[in-house]
Amino acid sequence: MIEKFELNLECAALLEINNIYMRGGKYTANLDMRIEAPSLIFSGTDNDYPATISAFSYSWSLIKNIGDVGRYTSIAKDVTFGETEHPTDWLSSSSFTYDAGFIWQRFAEQHGTGFQPITLPDDPKRSPVIIGNDVWIGTRAYIRGGVTIGDGAIVGNDAVVTKDIPPYAVVVGNPGRIVKYRFPEPIIERLLRLEWWRFAYTDFGGIDIRNVPEAISSLEDLCSSGRIAPYNPMSLTFRDLKEMGTRPNDLAHFLRNARIAATQSR
Repeated sequence: MIEKFELNLECAALLEINNIYMRGGKYTANLDMRIEAPSLIFSGTDNDYPATISAFSYSWSLIKNIGDVGRYTSIAKDVTFGETEHPTDWLSSSSFTYDAGFIWQRFAEQHGTGFQPITLPDDPKRSPVIIGNDVWIGTRAYIRGGVTIGDGAIVGNDAVVTKDIPPYAVVVGNPGRIVKYRFPEPIIERLLRLEWWRFAYTDFGGIDIRNVPEAISSLEDLCSSGRIAPYNPMSLTFRDLKEMGTRPNDLAHFLRNARIAATQSR
């Protein structure tokens, strides 16, 4: 269920203390959306889907038409996700053909109409965008609806992405094309097996992240010896925010309990 709600400045400040960065103001979102700490949503939401914005990820762009955002993902400014694609093989491509509630609604009510908009057929392009872990999306990129961006992928500035992107691919241009992969295939396979994003980077002390093969080996050793554990983040839903976004005392109590629960389960 998508609803509108307000997050006031005092509650936004409480979230920030708990490493969830959201501006005070009005939000529109599916109330089953979830946000993990730490993370940042700078430009608001207008999202129909019960997405999770995962820990260590941030977006300077509007969260819209998103199915999920993995961990350690970086979304730059002015990125567009899965905007509605108009019909191109009907009499008109105008929104009047399929959306009775669009900007001409008052005109239709004033003049009367025998025309009934037609529901757009199911189309993968009208599905949400799924974003993996450790993804970097550059400024002004366009990601078509239904696209899945694999773990570790990079989307360049101004790229137009119309197809799924494999893990660790680097995509640029219009139309978007793969120009290279970040690492050789054996390294990519090890990274995908390791799923290093399960962990908090604060546990990476002593690991040289510039030497990827050695970093993988170090993390594999930590995993096999039980010296590192997956990070269990504090989180809350947008339903929680709707209920407590203007009630700072209630939100503070909720966040305190959520922190305790997350710590005890690690």
